[in-house]
Amino acid sequence: ATMAMEAELTLLLEKLQLQELAPLFESEAVTELSLLTSMGALMLRENLVDIGVSEQHVQRLSAALFPSYSASAADDTHSVQQDAALASGAQHRGAAADSTTFDSAKGEGMDGDAAEAVELPDAANEERCAAAAVSAAAAAASAAAAASAAGDTVAAATTTAAVADGHNDDDDDDDDGCALEPNELVDVSDEPVPSGGVPRQAPSRDREPQVIEVANMTEEEANAMNDADWILKPLLTADMAELKKTFQRLASDADRQLANSYFANAQASYTHALQLEIPNAEANAAIHYNRAACARKLGNMHLSLRDASAAAKMTKDGALRQPCDKSILCSAVRLKIQNEEQRRMEHGYERM
Repeated sequence: ATMAMEAELTLLLEKLQLQELAPLFESEAVTELSLLTSMGALMLRENLVDIGVSEQHVQRLSAALFPSYSASAADDTHSVQQDAALASGAQHRGAAADSTTFDSAKGEGMDGDAAEAVELPDAANEERCAAAAVSAAAAAASAAAAASAAGDTVAAATTTAAVADGHNDDDDDDDDGCALEPNELVDVSDEPVPSGGVPRQAPSRDREPQVIEVANMTEEEANAMNDADWILKPLLTADMAELKKTFQRLASDADRQLANSYFANAQASYTHALQLEIPNAEANAAIHYNRAACARKLGNMHLSLRDASAAAKMTKDGALRQPCDKSILCSAVRLKIQNEEQRRMEHGYERM
């Protein structure tokens, strides 16, 4: 079954007077003009010759589809033909000169008619040589095109082989000339800290890590104490000025959120502030009291009681030496008393 040919391709064949190619194209399923243009000039010529299209028809169709390529190919062919004709003409002129010299030397004393009789065959030979030069130029052009295509194929094969050889190099050359240097620890303990805090001592090969001595602790456990401290306290920092600044910012944000009744956000901010573990018991106690108030507002009575109890243990005699929000403190204390009374009542009912 043959496919119907595209109207655009049919018009092109009619314009080029190549209607006899239509049945052949339909039998080969070449029914679209875009299919021919996508092949390119060289591949189009090869495919058309393979299916039986004559060279003349191929050149006519290729010139219509790829005018720039046909013009460049014609220029190359003309240049090759011109060079071949010049070379053949020079060779013929040299041979004719030698023949004329020989005939002149051989026929000295001959009259003018005899001289003309000698020159006539040379003129006929020149015409035949010119025709032969044109044929040789056409053959040379075809050979040059074939050699160019073969050269591209050989170049591609050479490139592929070079890439393959590059992948098959020894393992010693895999670094491509890049020298690998071992990583080294840089000691920056002497450099100033921007915030003015105490610089942290970086580990080095010359200084042994500090071992924490704890009773009834093995050497392996003592060596792991420093790593465990950083794992359990990821927000801990030795820069006290930066620590204080971060704590005050979190506490201020939490207080503002609590004042605006954003209790869940305030509770989260207080939690972040407590995770810093600043060395100030009263400040931590105030945070615990305020977080207890947030938990009470959210209905989490057990969390509120736990924070209030933790704050009471951090302060001396359960009283804060620094001022805080009295309403929050009173509500936390009142909540603690209510929970204690409720617990006693539950225990009393259990006894009954």
